[in-house]
Amino acid sequence: PYKNISFQARTYNGKFPGPPIRAAPGDHVSILLQNRLGDNANGLGCRSNFPQFRAANSTNLHIHGIHADETQDNTFACVGPGSDMLYEYKINPDTGTSTLWYHPHVMGSSAMQLYGGMAGAFEIVDVAQDAAFAFADTRVLVLQMLDFNRKSKDYIETFMKMEGVNTLPLQLHNPENYSGRLLLANGEVAPSMVLQQGRHA
Repeated sequence: PYKNISFQARTYNGKFPGPPIRAAPGDHVSILLQNRLGDNANGLGCRSNFPQFRAANSTNLHIHGIHADETQDNTFACVGPGSDMLYEYKINPDTGTSTLWYHPHVMGSSAMQLYGGMAGAFEIVDVAQDAAFAFADTRVLVLQMLDFNRKSKDYIETFMKMEGVNTLPLQLHNPENYSGRLLLANGEVAPSMVLQQGRHA
């Protein structure tokens, strides 16, 4: 880990960021969202009043940028702790290659869940279109910023506490007292990529 920093947060399938999902135009995509988080703070589930921080351990799924109606991409659903929800998407056959991303969208907790790593890439790949543009090989990077400056409004401990609503201890371990920002690419700090001569990046 960078400077031996570690912390506890909510993730998809224990991955940081979430696992990439790839589909093709015309595909039928089924995603089973299983919420195995602990209970919410008392009285602060999805039925509590808004606007306020709430439902730290309730979630749902939204594919940002997808052409789908509310029956497929229901951003108002609330999947509570111990509950499941099956999302089904029909990818329009006329959709070309697209780089989208998925993340939670429960009002009152989505920003905190995103900050902790609940996001991932959703690719729609049109093989014929890519071949026409000579895209032989591609890499998708999910970027995330973490702030370790205690004076910042986006400081990781302040942000993740949700004014006391968050019931999952952050357990931040920062032995070198790093106080800057970290830009992660697919969960890594300053990753590198090797390209052959004549390739584009």
